[in-house]
Amino acid sequence: MANRVNQGLSTGNWRTDFSKLGTEAALKGMSSKATYLIQTSREYRDVTDSDIDLRRKYGKSLVSNYTGTDKKFIRMDKKISTQGLTTLNEVYYIYLAGRSYGKLAISVQRTFRGNTMTFILTKKVRGDKTK
Repeated sequence: MANRVNQGLSTGNWRTDFSKLGTEAALKGMSSKATYLIQTSREYRDVTDSDIDLRRKYGKSLVSNYTGTDKKFIRMDKKISTQGLTTLNEVYYIYLAGRSYGKLAISVQRTFRGNTMTFILTKKVRGDKTK
């Protein structure tokens, strides 16, 4: 994907400081079993079908780049996969060297204007049973 970004694949990302929103706003509506806070998100526009097929590898690269962990120590277990007429949504549990890190949500939207792929990485901050 890095090569495609350099070749003109338009991308956007949001660098929001979620700590400024406050803990109450971040935890509102979360499960009592675990709480996940957004770490980073990326959106890629005008992606090809081959990019969509490689979404899991791109997601692993995103996690690797964000956490500084080698890809061979990252495990992704699929939690949910739903498909609509023009959308595909997947959620993966992320494990770094065997320890639970969080979730990666991948959303693919196919429209007449082109395909869009969005990645949202969240970190587990409460309810971690591996500690």
